[in-house]
Amino acid sequence: MVSDPISLYTDEVEEKQHMSAMRFLCEELSKPEEVIRPIYEEILLEMKKEARIHDYLSILVCRIIRDLAMGYEESSFLRLDDLHVKTFKQNIAHALNTSH
Repeated sequence: MVSDPISLYTDEVEEKQHMSAMRFLCEELSKPEEVIRPIYEEILLEMKKEARIHDYLSILVCRIIRDLAMGYEESSFLRLDDLHVKTFKQNIAHALNTSH
C-alpha cells in the first residue's frame, strides 16, 4: 500500500472518487478491499507521476486492474518495456488471481 495516502489524493473530493472506484472493483472482481486497495493505489501513484490531466485516472486505473485480473497484460496502459513494470504487473496479477 502507498505509505502516505494523504499525498496521493489532492483533496477530499478526489479521494472519494477513488474510494468509490475501489469499492466498485471489489464488487466487480469479488475481491476484498485488502487486495484491491494496495494495487489500485500503487497503479494510481505511478500514473500520477506522468499524468497531465487527473480527471480520468480512476477510470484508467480500473481498466488496468480489470485487464490484469483477466490476464490481458498487453492491453493495459502500463508500458511493458521496463523490467520493473513487468515484475510489478506480474505481482499484481498474482495477487488478483490468488486472493479470495
